[in-house]
Amino acid sequence: MNAKPICILVVAMFLIGNSAYAGSWNKDKNSAGINAFDKRAKKLSFFEIIIQMLFFKFLLPLNMQVIKPEPLDEGDVVKIYNGFVYAQAFYPYFENVTKIELPISIVKKSLNSRSAGSIKRIATGKESSKSGFVRVTSAHPISYNELGDLVVMLCNDSNGLPGDVIAEKRFSPEEVKASNGNLIWDMKDGYALIRAADDPYWQKHNMQPRNEEYGSKVYYIIVTADGGSDTWLKRAYYTWEKGGSMTENATNGSAFMKYPESNTWTEIGDFTLAFNMQGALGYEKPDGVVKYYGLFLTQPAYKQWTKKFASRFLGEHIIYAPPREYKYELDEIYGTLESIDAESDGDDVIIFYICGPGGPLDVFGVTADELVKRFDRMGAGGMCMIFSGCWSGTFVAYPPLRKENRVIMSSVGWQEVSTPQKYDPMPFVYFFNEALKKGYTTAESCFAYAKEKTEEVSKDFPYGPQHHPQIYDSYPAENPDGGELTIAR
Repeated sequence: MNAKPICILVVAMFLIGNSAYAGSWNKDKNSAGINAFDKRAKKLSFFEIIIQMLFFKFLLPLNMQVIKPEPLDEGDVVKIYNGFVYAQAFYPYFENVTKIELPISIVKKSLNSRSAGSIKRIATGKESSKSGFVRVTSAHPISYNELGDLVVMLCNDSNGLPGDVIAEKRFSPEEVKASNGNLIWDMKDGYALIRAADDPYWQKHNMQPRNEEYGSKVYYIIVTADGGSDTWLKRAYYTWEKGGSMTENATNGSAFMKYPESNTWTEIGDFTLAFNMQGALGYEKPDGVVKYYGLFLTQPAYKQWTKKFASRFLGEHIIYAPPREYKYELDEIYGTLESIDAESDGDDVIIFYICGPGGPLDVFGVTADELVKRFDRMGAGGMCMIFSGCWSGTFVAYPPLRKENRVIMSSVGWQEVSTPQKYDPMPFVYFFNEALKKGYTTAESCFAYAKEKTEEVSKDFPYGPQHHPQIYDSYPAENPDGGELTIAR
């Protein structure tokens, strides 16, 4: 705040004489709460009236403005307005960006009409001997600098700092407000190419265009906006949440900020800025042929049963049972998923099944977070996931797994344990297999059949709680209620 003008004016008014301020608050409940002053006070001179007019009309509002803006971060967000620029570095695991999601909201407030108006000198009626000043309300709220469009850019790196702009998108304040804190830049109609699979860079460095090698190059998401303000009289700005990437499909670098009309970037060491990014590797572009790839993880005792179960799905699948009863070889499992990623493209369907002892977000040591890393790199057109085990409903409820074109199912709810009883390997999987044998061909129809049967038989279990299978269905992404994911012949 610039307090100097107001201090000078207050001192000047005091030197002129303060008899005009020798009053008290009017107690009349119908007086609109005015500050009234003694009628017998000395009459103000023309010079004094001019000073007071300048004070209330110009200098007081001026003092409420941010004369020299400072970078503002407040709690869990940074404020974007008036030419401030924020940037977040990231290391992608793909070559073509298809979507950027940003937790950005808008704040736009001003004083209401009752507290925002002009000030006039008045004389009270016969019931009082007071006179003075009253705030006269205006028909319109006080005006303030309009907040401009939010500008989002995707930029190259230049010696460790944001460089050339690859792509740019403008969002109006109305679009940001309508996004409800999840602003989406959808690039499906035209990939923003970061580095295509046929880029000479790969051959020059004797590298394959794969996610591991590609993750060493840094890019930036940049956000800025003109106009706006942040005072107690006027608030108009955008907020960007702190916290790093919302999923593991991009590894965070540092956050940066730049002052208005400055060319110097300043690295922020205290926090990073949240984002989510989706994309595809160059070889994941659809080829017009739908292929099915699956990985079925089970216990040794159910390996033969699982082979028959997998054979009812479309495609050829990998069956894996651990050499020991309660331990998967995790490197082998995750490596298999990465091999499936390398083979599949944007037309294909991935099927993932796991059954065994577990806990929240964990089956046999296979964790939700590690699966998120692998699944988010896959550019498949559809994914079917079946989790069977105690607390397997936690996988269905886990937000990072709940992405477009996925059907995620569990044998029980998120707080339930799973027991086979007489339905090996688990009741839900038993009836899911029965649905496939009966001719059901989609993930959704098989789930509906298995859920009904599982809940019916589990009512009579002699021990253990009732089972309540869960589902998350976002297939197809463009109309989740208008189609089902085909998984069987």
